[in-house]
Amino acid sequence: MVFLTGYIYLAATLGGMLPDNILIKAVYYAVIGIGWGVPLIPLLSWMDKDK
Repeated sequence: MVFLTGYIYLAATLGGMLPDNILIKAVYYAVIGIGWGVPLIPLLSWMDKDK
């Protein structure tokens, strides 16, 4: 949860600094929206292991 809170804060802060161009913002938020799950893949894989 700490990671996700920090990630959201950082993404929103950096998003506010972007130029006022709809294409740049669309690409940024698409990448950021997908990117939060990438670090969680190892955690999810670990949780899914059979004991």
